[in-house]
Amino acid sequence: MTSGRAVLEFEAISKTYRTGLRRRSVTALSDVDLRVEPGEILGLLGHNGAGKTTLMKLALGLLRPSSGRGRILGKPLGDVAARCGIGYLPEEPYLYPALTVSETLSMMIALNRVPRRSTAARIETVVAQCALGCVRKTPVRKLSRGWLRRLGLAVALVGEPQLLLLDEPLSGLDPEARMAVKSLIRSLRQAGMTILVSSHILPDVELLADRVALLRHGRLLTCRPLAELLDASAQGYEIEARLAGPVDLDEAHERIWQKEEEGRVRWWFPHLDASRLQRMIARLTSQKAAVLAVSAHRESLEEIFVRAMRNPEGEGAQPLSRVGGERG
Repeated sequence: MTSGRAVLEFEAISKTYRTGLRRRSVTALSDVDLRVEPGEILGLLGHNGAGKTTLMKLALGLLRPSSGRGRILGKPLGDVAARCGIGYLPEEPYLYPALTVSETLSMMIALNRVPRRSTAARIETVVAQCALGCVRKTPVRKLSRGWLRRLGLAVALVGEPQLLLLDEPLSGLDPEARMAVKSLIRSLRQAGMTILVSSHILPDVELLADRVALLRHGRLLTCRPLAELLDASAQGYEIEARLAGPVDLDEAHERIWQKEEEGRVRWWFPHLDASRLQRMIARLTSQKAAVLAVSAHRESLEEIFVRAMRNPEGEGAQPLSRVGGERG
């Protein structure tokens, strides 16, 4: 997905902090190139301290880069006019506990300078989007974490943003609340909104994201379409067969599951290439096994992430092409 003008773009962005009494230099981001394209969900992944939140704060203009440059909604980072087109859900949003849901939204709409004549309609829209109707008169202090997350999203949406930045939107939610928030994020994307989402819950990112970017210690390891990244992780083949009796496979393999009452078994052969796959199928057939299915074995996004974090390029790892080697 590479259209004309990116909604958000970083070019060789670096950010260094000075900490402690000795003002020690700490690099949060180093030479990051990244584009967020119109209408996509980009998943931003990395361990704690990888630079994800710093990247979002640079996009919001809350921090200035130490070097490099960027643009957001066609304007330089930090541009006041561009900020009006951004919605932001921090990992731990602060909401006034004594206010009700409706009062919170009314206050936030006023802060976003929404015309007074449009206030009521805008509140109704975000209440419907985030399914807050049944709690709109409830004080914030009485809301569960799931409802707080929905309210935080509603606050991020009151200004009708073009770009939505979500920092750990699924953190700490029970399965039902997580499903509701994921459904809302999908509906926003289908409506054409551009979304940058940071999350540690990788199976959920795998279901949401169009592309994923992996950060490690402030450096961008890769940014690629999710489907392409998963395809690049294919390792060998999985074969499902119905057996007439014992078989001699004569290959390194792992049994994924077996249903003895049906005589069915599924194996993973991590080292098969296409020619050896054909020989394995012939070998099974010769032993009266019926081959039911053959598919390339792919790692999950979570497995790819763990491998990338443990084995960065230059430390005895496989080349980054295994986890996607192209930038932005």
